[in-house]
Amino acid sequence: MRILALDTSTSVNSVCIIDEKGILVEHIVGGQGSHNKILLKNIDLCIKAAGVQFGDIHGIAIALGPGSFTGLRIGISTAKTLAWANQLPILGIPTLDALALNVPYGKYQVCPMLDAKKNEVYCRIYRLSDAYPEGITDNMVLPPAELAGMIDSPTIFLGNGWHQYESVLREKLGENALTLPAPFHDIRASNIATLALRRLKQNEKDDPESLKPIYVRPSDAELSLKEKKQSQQP
Repeated sequence: MRILALDTSTSVNSVCIIDEKGILVEHIVGGQGSHNKILLKNIDLCIKAAGVQFGDIHGIAIALGPGSFTGLRIGISTAKTLAWANQLPILGIPTLDALALNVPYGKYQVCPMLDAKKNEVYCRIYRLSDAYPEGITDNMVLPPAELAGMIDSPTIFLGNGWHQYESVLREKLGENALTLPAPFHDIRASNIATLALRRLKQNEKDDPESLKPIYVRPSDAELSLKEKKQSQQP
């Protein structure tokens, strides 16, 4: 089985093709403009580099978020189009699950975290089980100090949220705040593909029509609309 996976959750654009033996090709581009401009180019590069065609692909995997609202919409829309055009199953993978997979083994819990702006982070806490992360909280969006208040044991932090709020977490948690070298902080499409391949082997897939981003919190537009409606109430 071969999986084509996409990630547009953050400013990093990641595309990968894997099979059951491992990675065939992975292309990661960071901070080079809109995903609209580079995603299709990266997909084409990976298809050519792997020496395959869409007829050789068995599923399309996409990161669902949380993350950049615009990036998620671009990635999911592209994945749905590719799946529909090539009559392939689509598999959505939560972004934080994929980031947690950067630490497949260990005795400490893992907390991937992404900068959510507004002095908050998207995060989830995982235990490591049988080489795959197992979430022990829901996806959350909260201030890093509030996250620190939930933690009372050594925890490995990953992601751009750690880079943004490392000082806060170290001040609150001391030696319980652990981390890893820089390459482990990036979301990789190969992790998304790995989790999707596991699902596909279990005959799982998602309904393209109902597959939606995991936003965790409302967009600014939704909040503005809610405030407007509330202000108009008698």
